[in-house]
Amino acid sequence: MTSSRLQVECVHLIVNIDQYDILHRALSLQRYTPIQSTLELCLHYSMHNYTLVFRTLPNIPCVAATVFSALHLALFRKKCMQIINSGFSCKNNCLPLSYIKKSLMLSTEAEAQYLCDYYGLRVDTDSARVLCCKADFQACKAPEVNQFHLKFPAVIEVEVCKSFA
Repeated sequence: MTSSRLQVECVHLIVNIDQYDILHRALSLQRYTPIQSTLELCLHYSMHNYTLVFRTLPNIPCVAATVFSALHLALFRKKCMQIINSGFSCKNNCLPLSYIKKSLMLSTEAEAQYLCDYYGLRVDTDSARVLCCKADFQACKAPEVNQFHLKFPAVIEVEVCKSFA
């Protein structure tokens, strides 16, 4: 299978990330590494396992990662914020902004603070901690405008760019 065909198949998987028949078809193409990693990402996405989604994301082709970012990232980050908030919601429990930054593949803690503020979570700016409370999360709010770009390690970016040359 050619490189361009593999990339198209990966994009097809990402576009139809919630469709069982598309994922099932991809199982027959699983012997190709890009499709295997994209299929893993889709399965982690369907299970709402944000840690594994963000861990697998750098392994998929750049075009597929871009499509994921454009179509699914904002809603997925909202779901992740809700999961994190529910999981750490306890009386007097605080979560470092750095954890949210790392977990959601954000570039800066300011971006993490923006997301927390956007979804109604209180942030103690002095200690850079988020006060998790289930009642504070604004689940009815639309996902934030996808203004944060995915940042991959430089080594991965170079390898991905070489694959398009």
